[in-house]
Amino acid sequence: MKNKETWDFFVDTGGTFTDCLAHSDGRGFFRTKVLSRGVLSAQVDAVLSPQKLRLESGTDWPKKFVNGKKVSFQGNQDLELTILEWYPEESILVFENTLPSEVGPETAIEVKMLWEAPILAMQLLLARHGLELHEISVRMRLATTRCTNALLESSGENPVLFLTAGFPDLLEIGDQRRNQLFDLIPEKRKTLSEVVVEVKERIDRDGEVLTVPDFEEVRRKAEKLFASGYRCAAVSFLHSYLNPDHEIQVAEVLREIGFEHVIESSKVSPLIKWRSRCESAVVESYLCRILEDYLDRVESELGEDGELLVNSSSGGLINRSQYRAVDSLLSGPAAGVVGASIIEKRCGFSKDFLWLYSHCWKA
Repeated sequence: MKNKETWDFFVDTGGTFTDCLAHSDGRGFFRTKVLSRGVLSAQVDAVLSPQKLRLESGTDWPKKFVNGKKVSFQGNQDLELTILEWYPEESILVFENTLPSEVGPETAIEVKMLWEAPILAMQLLLARHGLELHEISVRMRLATTRCTNALLESSGENPVLFLTAGFPDLLEIGDQRRNQLFDLIPEKRKTLSEVVVEVKERIDRDGEVLTVPDFEEVRRKAEKLFASGYRCAAVSFLHSYLNPDHEIQVAEVLREIGFEHVIESSKVSPLIKWRSRCESAVVESYLCRILEDYLDRVESELGEDGELLVNSSSGGLINRSQYRAVDSLLSGPAAGVVGASIIEKRCGFSKDFLWLYSHCWKA
């Protein structure tokens, strides 16, 4: 059996654009840029007939790449037409139905490709070389701001927070830092957990159990919240970094009830500082569904032997199965520093990275 050709795809997905650099040992390097919404955009040059138009030059979609896809038009997003044929040599699109009357020169169009942006970029580059996914072996290295954007836009899923009784305001109080130091009436911190459930448990500073949780009480409260529609939860107890047993046991009760995403703080970030550990667990619970759904859609399109590694806030790459939402939040700046350092070494600079950074800044 013939060995498959291996392609490496290095993808950076931002809020607006996704950049993709591809490499094949036998073909070299190639790059493309697409919208992060997973669509192809173009502009109309001329309407040639009721079902045919010509796009502006520079539209480099491969032959048959957009056939059968839906197109929406600027100013009329509700109307979608199906592409019957694409002729790249003449930049001509033929539709199954009649074009709307308002479509004319300089009208912007979008082709809905139904792929996540990294996959769209990958498929676009492969199509330009006449390759199908089943003919090659894929290795993808992905950096994404999906979780960062969701956190900034408050579009995650608010979890229920289960924490040691007596500290319901732990995250709201925070560490007393203010956004505006001299405000006479400072705004309270916004917390991601809508509901806080106090659990009567206690582990001392040596990791010894003082009070065992009442699991039946936990179950009763959790079942009511589950019935109200909550599906995500974070569990964070005092001193669980020394002894995580209570967190593990309560988390198991929640999973038995049906909670789909349950995050224990001792597993996400086993720090001695409780607030930081608790906040990390809540953020992970808030974002984990968004991240898992996104990476599942990407990984499922890489083929049977596809490999996916994701960039982390440490500047390194993590296997998709071990990747967490909190790992991604500062991945962009971290990757930039690592990349600049590598370029410095390859260019033969004898001084350290700070020297290079200062000179780039001055330039």
